[in-house]
Amino acid sequence: RAKRYEHPLSLMMVDVDKFKPFNDKYGHLAGDKLLSDLGVILHLRLRSTDIPCRYGGDEFSIILPHTPEIDAEIIAARILDEYSKKKYTETGLSIGIASLTKDDTEETLIHKADQALYYVKKELGRGKIVLYNNISG
Repeated sequence: RAKRYEHPLSLMMVDVDKFKPFNDKYGHLAGDKLLSDLGVILHLRLRSTDIPCRYGGDEFSIILPHTPEIDAEIIAARILDEYSKKKYTETGLSIGIASLTKDDTEETLIHKADQALYYVKKELGRGKIVLYNNISG
């Protein structure tokens, strides 16, 4: 629909940094609590039209309709800020963001957001936000 009506759409990939060591140290109940708390943060910081999804064990994807990349970055910053107020100091969040272009398919959009997330974790040292367009050209 975003492509058909030429509306902006962004995809955010969120990963909990150092989740496995946290889980190993404090147990699965603590890991479940951390993920639950993150879910609450997403619920509080996202709009009713945004779609958060659990993407993997400690990864979330968030579909942001009617959201250009710059606004997605602002939303991501709010999520990071709220998460930093929690008492999970041994962990952090890494966030990669991509915005839909007229040439993208769903798969390429996911790939771009995932590449941005990978870049954060491998190149920037985790706990940060990066836009795909800032790493691709």
